[in-house]
Amino acid sequence: MKQLHQKKYRKISQEFLVEGIRICEEVITSNYKIEQAYFSDELLKNTRGKKLASKIIEEGIPTITLAQNKISKLCTTKTPSPIIIRAKQKKHALDSLCGSKFVVLENVADPGNVGTIIRTAEAFNWDAVILIGESVEVYNPKTVRSTMGSLFRQSVFYSSTADVLSCFEDIGVSYIVTCVDNGLNPRSINVPCKRAVFLGSEAHGVSSIIEKRAHHKVKIPTQNVESLNIAIAGGILLYLYC
Repeated sequence: MKQLHQKKYRKISQEFLVEGIRICEEVITSNYKIEQAYFSDELLKNTRGKKLASKIIEEGIPTITLAQNKISKLCTTKTPSPIIIRAKQKKHALDSLCGSKFVVLENVADPGNVGTIIRTAEAFNWDAVILIGESVEVYNPKTVRSTMGSLFRQSVFYSSTADVLSCFEDIGVSYIVTCVDNGLNPRSINVPCKRAVFLGSEAHGVSSIIEKRAHHKVKIPTQNVESLNIAIAGGILLYLYC
């Protein structure tokens, strides 16, 4: 179980961990396969926890009861949850991509930002989030927590830059790219019917190969600050272009 804190073991086993009452409620009602649930008596000390434990038993999910100190060793948070679930990863292949509104994250390494953008994409009804380049792994524990359950409903894909650009070209997707230089006010463009918002790392932005192919370059106007956190910038654009 503790090995699943590390990316290489998550990759080998194709499993990941879900911590916390709220997000465990989300995963057991999703179509993700649950391998096992582990919880302590602390879970049963409130109505919500009791309800979750009953649901796990009703679903026939294999369950192990552990002392809270052992549960704590399995958790990755400073304030350990009384429950942790081991679930099977899903394959995220671009083959099944469909829709007209896409978010592409290139080289976004911070798991909290990626998780927040996945959650925001679900909130504003975007069809898919696509991770390319050196973006963080979606099953990183912090990414999973940051999605607040959206990971289990929102379509998320991994791809190479070449494959995603080829796919978008085939289905006629226009690129809206954040750009520090020569970017237009986001409100000034005519929003394409099929569109992809590309977000790069806060330090470097999107790569030149994507910037050169941009149909629209935008820059969120700000005062007194050089740049916005990528999750904040992404949230603004996903709302404007939803």
